Amino acid sequence: KTKELTPIPFQSAINLATNKKYLPFLLIPLLAGLFILFAAPNVFKESAQRLLAPSQKFEPKAPFSFELLSKKLSIPQFEDLEIQVKMNGRTLPENVMINYNGQEVMMQKKEGNIFSHTFYKVSKEIKFNFAAAGFNSESYSLKILQKPVIKQFKVSVDYPEYTGRKDEVLDNIGDIIAPQGTSLAWVFNTESTDDIEFALGGKNPISMGKQGSSFFYGYKFMRDTNYSIIVSNKQIERKDSLHYSVSVIPDQFPSINIQQYNDSLTGEYVLFVGEAGDDYHLIIAYKKRMTKVCKMALLETAQFLFQLNRVLLFSLINS
Repeated sequence: KTKELTPIPFQSAINLATNKKYLPFLLIPLLAGLFILFAAPNVFKESAQRLLAPSQKFEPKAPFSFELLSKKLSIPQFEDLEIQVKMNGRTLPENVMINYNGQEVMMQKKEGNIFSHTFYKVSKEIKFNFAAAGFNSESYSLKILQKPVIKQFKVSVDYPEYTGRKDEVLDNIGDIIAPQGTSLAWVFNTESTDDIEFALGGKNPISMGKQGSSFFYGYKFMRDTNYSIIVSNKQIERKDSLHYSVSVIPDQFPSINIQQYNDSLTGEYVLFVGEAGDDYHLIIAYKKRMTKVCKMALLETAQFLFQLNRVLLFSLINS
């Protein structure tokens, strides 16, 4: 058959001149195709995708779309975040669900076509998506920002010498009562912290010294002072602060009330009777010409007052 048809030219087999009268009818589907190409290009695109992937399963397209209104999908750890989604389209669902952590939760409907859901005390990353009328949105991820944390802190208390008090270390105590002239040194052990600033009263904050994850600062207090600890890191813009105070106990002047009684017979003895006090300790001063009995009496009195944590400034002059 092929050999028999070979001598027949293609041009003579089909008379193109006689078919020209059908060309106007070809313009109708051609113009319709061009209109669809510009008006709804997805018709040809989706059809081509289905033809090129015959084994792939294609889901039916939803008559609506999910628009995520919450653009910020990262929060500090253990805080709350409200997620809002808007439904767009001619046919809208009555209910919208949110899927996360293996559970499906109905979202709360607000004004218009907006639905919301609040994640409370978020501690770790959450992956979620929306669902309505059998259709699902794309997946989203809620990221966690690590908050700067002060795990513990110690305050080394260096008392001034005039108090006679032994230095000590306080654990996690911010409000402090101390004698005037006391030096305090803080050491903060932190986590996820890039900087700690120390602010005294109304002064500008000062960045504390850093070694590893520990921060340190020291100051000598002469008057009542409020101070703030400002903690921050690079992940979170806002800064957390702690507010404390140091109450200073002024050093009081010693007080003494004494009466003198002279030995009227020999004139060799002088008797002092009275009260002496101060807020810390006793200092005894005497002249070498005093008798041993007087000296021993003064030393015994001093020892007794030391035990009472009292102060006596005593000066005896033998006339």
